[in-house]
Amino acid sequence: MPDAIPSSNSFAGIVNRVEPAVVNISTTQVMEKRLRKKAPRAPARRSTGRPHAGFFDRFFDGKGEPPAAERSLGSGVIVDKRGFILTNNHVVDQATKIQVQLHGETTKYTAKVVVWMKKPTWR
Repeated sequence: MPDAIPSSNSFAGIVNRVEPAVVNISTTQVMEKRLRKKAPRAPARRSTGRPHAGFFDRFFDGKGEPPAAERSLGSGVIVDKRGFILTNNHVVDQATKIQVQLHGETTKYTAKVVVWMKKPTWR
């Protein structure tokens, strides 16, 4: 096995040049309500194993759970002076809210998907 080649300053120079184009992408996806089976009502004297069943059934009527928000993080690269960002599909797939944060900044910008490609066409 050959000896490792020491890294040069050229890689560090490339990183310093392109790092400002790398962005953080945070997304939120609201999941649809999941239906759950309504538990059969047991006589008041018998325990159902669900100590707060009556309370929750009163508010949710046993029909389903409230929508849940799922959050995820990813990264992308600014590829155009107009602000177009290239990222992987899984980062923004089914996102209902997309926010982008530029390198070294605290401000978050709202973004939207302009175009996506689920499978590469160059194969």
